[in-house]
Amino acid sequence: EINDVDVQELVRRSIGRLTIIRQTFPVPQNISQRCFRGNHRISSTLCDPKDPFAQNME
Repeated sequence: EINDVDVQELVRRSIGRLTIIRQTFPVPQNISQRCFRGNHRISSTLCDPKDPFAQNME
């Protein structure tokens, strides 16, 4: 995850064009429900946006 200070530093150091895509994930109200789609439970390794391995698998 990158914060605003890091973004500002990247922009300051960048030469030419820099495209930054920021993605935010809503905090689930009920943690136990966050890995369900429909009535099917999804492995937490596949639905946790903080898991870099799962992100690479997408």
